Order: sequence, then structure tokens, then C-alpha cells
Amino acid sequence: PGFEEALAMSQRLWGNRDHPEAAASLTDLAGCLMVMGRMVQALPRCDAALAMLLRLHADRDHEAVATCHMRVGVCLRSLGRKGQSLAFSLDSIGCAGGKRYLGFSKTLRPNFNYFLSCGIEGELEGERYKKSPAVVEEAMNHQPPFDAPGKHIIFKRLDHNLQRLRLAALH
Repeated sequence: PGFEEALAMSQRLWGNRDHPEAAASLTDLAGCLMVMGRMVQALPRCDAALAMLLRLHADRDHEAVATCHMRVGVCLRSLGRKGQSLAFSLDSIGCAGGKRYLGFSKTLRPNFNYFLSCGIEGELEGERYKKSPAVVEEAMNHQPPFDAPGKHIIFKRLDHNLQRLRLAALH
């Protein structure tokens, strides 16, 4: 109840405006819901906080944005493990690389190959997903940009769908 009251107060104070305290209230409530295992309720709050933080800190990296990205990822993994389908659109994806990989964007940030690997000292923190910028460039050569076939992308657990298909084939 305390986090929900804080969020309600934050919404009264800031309305629909982006504000770090409003984002913090959303993030805190989402974290509480996650601890209670209520990922379905946590995810929209994480998404709203992440969108707000990305607008507030669009010009630079910020710790709150990283925390929110992590919480969204935890929610999605948990929901996916429980067999729930997940739907995404251009507006619900905060990661620029994710937007490109899903066909919602054809552009990447400048120095993306360094961002995804080792970074640029004093200029850009690297995520260290890939060993080097050259490895990123090679991978990107095999993943040309494309247009998403629709406004949404739906992820469903393949093992659940295959089981249904097998049962249907037996009848």
C-alpha cells in the first residue's frame, strides 16, 4: 500500500509530466510487485518508468535507466517461463538495438559496435555483449535491417504451442 500511495501522490504532484520522482515511484512499486511474484502487474509499471526515464535522460546514460531495463528483463523472463505470451510494439521497446532486431527501426546509435562490445574510454560505456567491435560488425553484416510485418510482435513459448499442435494432430 505504501508504494501505491506514493505513486498516487506522485501522479497528483506531477500529472502527466515526466519527472524523476514519478519514475522512481513507478520503479519502486514495480520492484515491490516483482518481489511478490506479480510480474503481470509489475511489467506495465516498469515499461512506463522506463519510457519516462528514456525521455528524461535521452542525451546520456543514467543509472536509473539501466535499473529499469534490468527490471523489465526480469519481468519478461519470468512471464515467459510461466508460458504467457508477450506483445511488443515500437513504443514498448526501450532498447534501440532491440527495435532494430525486431524490425521497428533501421538505425542504430553512433558507435554501436563499440557500445555492444568494449566501449570507448571516457566517451561511451560498453555493454560487453560481444568480444570486440569487429565481432559486432561481422554479426551486423548477417542481420540486415528489415521492416516489421505489423505494429506488434508476439512472443509465444514454442514448447507450449508444439504440445497443442501434437494434441490437435492426435484427434
